[in-house]
Amino acid sequence: MEISTVPTHYVNTLLRAAQQHGLNPEQVLHGAHIDSALIAGDRTRVSSASFRQLAKYLMVELQDENAGLLAHRTKRGSFAMMCYAAILLSGIGTIVYAYEDVMGGGTNCEKSMLAPLYRERTVEIIPHIKRDESLALFKTFFGNNRNNYWENSLRNE
Repeated sequence: MEISTVPTHYVNTLLRAAQQHGLNPEQVLHGAHIDSALIAGDRTRVSSASFRQLAKYLMVELQDENAGLLAHRTKRGSFAMMCYAAILLSGIGTIVYAYEDVMGGGTNCEKSMLAPLYRERTVEIIPHIKRDESLALFKTFFGNNRNNYWENSLRNE
């Protein structure tokens, strides 16, 4: 089930974060293609696509993966790195996947640059389990015109 709308409370939270980082909220809304009249009341809602666009806009403008919501900026890729670190620290020794992450994910990490705690861990990666079936599912999913998962994403820039 896809969530089609988001309460404006969340939009306003992002706008407050943007303002705290020196951005003009009206300009942010304009940059994210959101009409400021849409967020006038506390009980109004915006489309989830508009909210995603706002968050992505702030991530790019602030160079912050968390769109200005945390005390310090977070470099792009930090979340993927944290996930990779969690896998290493939890003792998971084998990862099985069907289809490679075309954006790299945590696998783009240069292990020689990591602290010894992470660098010395080994993980066996078994690729391409049911890859053809997985690719067929991806093709069906992303071939659906109603699916806007990647629309306006950093991947498309």
